[in-house]
Amino acid sequence: MLAICLPLTRCRAAFSGAEWTFRSAEFVDAVRRARAPASAAPLPFPSFDHAAFDAANELGRDPPQSLNLLMPHHKLVLVEGTYLLMDAPPWRDAWPLYDERWFIDVALPTAMTRMMQRHVQFGASPGLAALRTERNDSRNAIAAMATKANAHVVIPSMTT
Repeated sequence: MLAICLPLTRCRAAFSGAEWTFRSAEFVDAVRRARAPASAAPLPFPSFDHAAFDAANELGRDPPQSLNLLMPHHKLVLVEGTYLLMDAPPWRDAWPLYDERWFIDVALPTAMTRMMQRHVQFGASPGLAALRTERNDSRNAIAAMATKANAHVVIPSMTT
């Protein structure tokens, strides 16, 4: 069933945020380019825009790829993401490229409350936010939390 689902954008949207929905190989390639000796030219680096993603999802389209530009004078690049510590290719292939791997440890109920708030912040109704959080985000968070042992440093989340 899932293999039939993959090419269909609306089906992928139903699994928004799942590991297989990411352009992970492209991300790892971008990290490799960022670690290479600096050139005089800016280097495009993938980014994520929640508003553009949510708008595309509502229309059943793939989200546009957002890019930041790494400039030759940039000395520090921080990357963050749900699956960066996943012990599977291609995510694991980026591990030697990181100087350090950190994990922000947050309790699942706190994470889900924050996800619902983010969905509402970007335009979802409270009911839709709760549905997305229950159907997608909780599964994705549990998968991400299982990668904690792959971090060099575990940092407790600050609750505000």
